[in-house]
Amino acid sequence: MTEKEFSSIDYRFRGHDDTYHWVRHNLKLDIIEVDKPIEFIGSWIDITERKHLEEALQDSETKFRAVFDAAHDMILLLDKDANILDVNYQTAALLGYTRAELLQMNTLQHLDLPEDRPFMKKVLDDLMAGQTREYEVRWRTKGGETLYFESASAPRFSAKGEFISTISCLRDITERKHAEEVVWHSQELFSTIFQSVPAAICIVGRDNAHILRINDYMLTLLGYEREEVINGLSTDFWVTQDIRHELVSDIFEKGGIYGLEMPWRTHSGEMVNMLVSSEPIEIDGQPCTLSIAVDLTDRKRNEEAVQRSQNLFLRIFQSVPIAIMITTLREGRILNVNNHALALMGYQADEIIGKLTSEIEAWATPLRERPEVFKALAEEGVAYNIDLKLKTKLGDLRDVIVSLQTIEIEGETCLLTIAIDDTDRKQLEQARLEAEHTRMEVYREREVLELKERFIAKMSHEFRTPLQVILSSKESLEHYSDRMTAELRLEKLHNIEKQVFYATSLLDDVLLLGKAHAGKLQFNAEVMNIATFCQKLFEQIQLTDKITHHYIFSTHGNLGDVQSDAQLLQHILVNLLSNAIKYSSEGGIVQLEMCREGDEAVIRISDQGIGIPVNDQKHLFEPFYRASNTAKIKGTGLGLAIVKESVDTHGGTIACESASGQGTTFVVRLPVQPQNGKTQTES
Repeated sequence: MTEKEFSSIDYRFRGHDDTYHWVRHNLKLDIIEVDKPIEFIGSWIDITERKHLEEALQDSETKFRAVFDAAHDMILLLDKDANILDVNYQTAALLGYTRAELLQMNTLQHLDLPEDRPFMKKVLDDLMAGQTREYEVRWRTKGGETLYFESASAPRFSAKGEFISTISCLRDITERKHAEEVVWHSQELFSTIFQSVPAAICIVGRDNAHILRINDYMLTLLGYEREEVINGLSTDFWVTQDIRHELVSDIFEKGGIYGLEMPWRTHSGEMVNMLVSSEPIEIDGQPCTLSIAVDLTDRKRNEEAVQRSQNLFLRIFQSVPIAIMITTLREGRILNVNNHALALMGYQADEIIGKLTSEIEAWATPLRERPEVFKALAEEGVAYNIDLKLKTKLGDLRDVIVSLQTIEIEGETCLLTIAIDDTDRKQLEQARLEAEHTRMEVYREREVLELKERFIAKMSHEFRTPLQVILSSKESLEHYSDRMTAELRLEKLHNIEKQVFYATSLLDDVLLLGKAHAGKLQFNAEVMNIATFCQKLFEQIQLTDKITHHYIFSTHGNLGDVQSDAQLLQHILVNLLSNAIKYSSEGGIVQLEMCREGDEAVIRISDQGIGIPVNDQKHLFEPFYRASNTAKIKGTGLGLAIVKESVDTHGGTIACESASGQGTTFVVRLPVQPQNGKTQTES
């Protein structure tokens, strides 16, 4: 010990009676003078009683901790702000936290559900005010599960009245709560079913027949208020009351009665027929009967309505002037057939009802061989306007237009077939077509005659000029050749050759049109690179141009190979390009564009010439027809007619876009693989 320090130590003395006494020995170090001996000042205080009290308190704490941790319920000590001071083992086990984690938590913030916190704050305020509380609380476990607890809480105060903590004992009642919820839901479900089921329901005591419970449907049906019937006699509704004892015996001895039809009397005295089923039940230990009754009035009305509907259907079914047949869908068994169908087919009803349509060979082509029909039935349930041939009993074939619809009969999918006899109409149509064909033949012959007349008139005019030139040149050579120079004689011969070529070309065009009108124009298909073919021909025509024009050839994309007739394609291009050159002034643009659109090769030929008046465009492709603004320009009127026939033979189309004075564009569309063109062997 250093100077002026104090020391204190507790130890025991054993007395002469062998008992121990606790004393506290206090020592003080003191120096009287410098370099003088050190002096100790000591005192002894008897603390035996206090030590006994501390030992008792320690023992009490040990026992409390043992009870605290061994309790099956959760026990928590909280401070005034709901911070956790201590918890027992069961608390950690139920909530899923460690004790260390719980000692860092606040019940309001970490365990209580948010919607419960206002209530728990009120509980805490009551505890701080010295009250004890019993209540239910919900806490969230570490795993997120919500547990229900029944809690008893009390405040702890010191001897001086100072707040120490609250102690709360919580018992897990989660299973009980869930069971109560199941019971509640079951009761709610029963109540909902009891009130919402569209049938009369009541619960009646066995011994006194008093009504204990009745649903709204039954009250409405019978016309009573609830207060009028509760605890009244159920037999008040019965028309026949003397059978009650027998019915009650059957209910309890046989376990119930089912489907009993009996009359009831409403509040107004009206009689209603009810279909009743009853079973025994027990309510609060008392035997009762639960009865459910269905009003047969509507059902009987419905049955009568159904019967009337069926009778009406049968009257319509048999009297309508259309053949109707009902068969099973799966095998085609005939279930019903109306009188008109029997008359059409030549059968009696007992000859075909129950048989398969395949047995009587009803259809010349079985429906099973028409997949498009069954596809429509599968997807939409109906198929309309199918042309079929119906086979009669005598083997005759009748043309019919059939509509089909799937219907359900007694749970089986069936087929409603409606057939309209179209034989007479088809015969009339055939006669009309034949008459039309004859008329067209006459018209075509007349057209050929008119064409011949026009041809003779046109050819007389067209051949006169080259023949006159030839004759004049021949006479000059015959009479004056000796006076002519070699160059002049050669010029005369070239004129003769040129006129012969013109006449030959004119004759070829006429012969080509004649073949086309007679249906003898051949289509000799060959695979070609159409872009290359058109470009070469375009360049050849450009070389023959005596007047200077600007030429543009272009292709867009890869046209690929095309099946085409080279000679017919040449007719199309030569005539369209020749017209573009002929009707364009010097310096004008003549353009040929090509592209591929889907399965078509598109050829577009355009110029900046005189154009075609709108009124003339509808006659463009008629033989010998020429536009009104071309009178001063030489031409035969055969070129565009030949183009049209050549395009048609390819199975293509041609269109004109033009206006007077604004140039002309012809658009030709040819199929890449012609479907309508004639093969080389056809004529």
